[in-house]
Amino acid sequence: MPGRRLWSLTLVLVVLASLLSGPVGAQTDRERSTPIEIDRPSLGGLSASLAEAADGAAGDVIIRVDYAGSESSARQTIARSGGQVLAAGGQTFKVKLPAAALRGLAKAPGIVSIRELIPPDPLAVKSQGVASTGANTWHALGLTGVGVKVAVVDFGFSGRAEAVAAGDLPANAVTKNYCSTSLDSGGPHGTGVAEIVHDVAPAAQLYLVCVDDEFDLEAFVDYAIAQKIDVINHSGAWFLSDRGDGTAGFPSASNAARRAAAAGILWVAAGGNYAQDHWKGAWNPVTPANSG
Repeated sequence: MPGRRLWSLTLVLVVLASLLSGPVGAQTDRERSTPIEIDRPSLGGLSASLAEAADGAAGDVIIRVDYAGSESSARQTIARSGGQVLAAGGQTFKVKLPAAALRGLAKAPGIVSIRELIPPDPLAVKSQGVASTGANTWHALGLTGVGVKVAVVDFGFSGRAEAVAAGDLPANAVTKNYCSTSLDSGGPHGTGVAEIVHDVAPAAQLYLVCVDDEFDLEAFVDYAIAQKIDVINHSGAWFLSDRGDGTAGFPSASNAARRAAAAGILWVAAGGNYAQDHWKGAWNPVTPANSG
């Protein structure tokens, strides 16, 4: 029985890897992520968009705050600014803060930087690949994912109820929502990915998980470990999150995947969607000395 379960797990890995990496440049129903700006000394340590929010926006903003020194001291500083710590790890907080307090917090002792959260980018999905990948042959041999827990971590599951009604998703899928909106909003990307997983491993127990940012992704890994999830599929990109070599710390997709793997969880990611859209070179910042 353990051997059959292992083969079922391998089936999920191999077929998902081939199905979840869509064609380069394919469009999704979610808006493409906007560029994240670095903080600028001329703007009081804030990015241009955060500086604009500080000067005119009402209400609250959700930000990343990096700090030096003790966590308790940094928490007190944020509290005095009217902020609320939503998540924490390493020397980093996810903070809800009144926009009017941004400049004051940026100048507070111990605060290293204030940044916008990195928005994810869902990758293209193409389904109906069970026969073309040979998964139906495995099904005929009885390898259907029995006893395997598979989590689909995405950014929205619009159309989920309709997919369940049509038999494209199981009614017993477990849901976990870290998003600021409902699980069933944010676009149909997650639903499409989950349908592929269910096609490939129809007997697996599905977990449908919605995340907004990398803090959510890190929190989910804790949940996955506690739930003894076997496979995590994450078909999303996090541009400008880290240097791209897998060494990033908390919070990052790289760190989340590394922690999951250390706990014995198989992390499956789409690949190749932006193979022709990247360029690597030496950084040459524009300064008065070299701007010509």
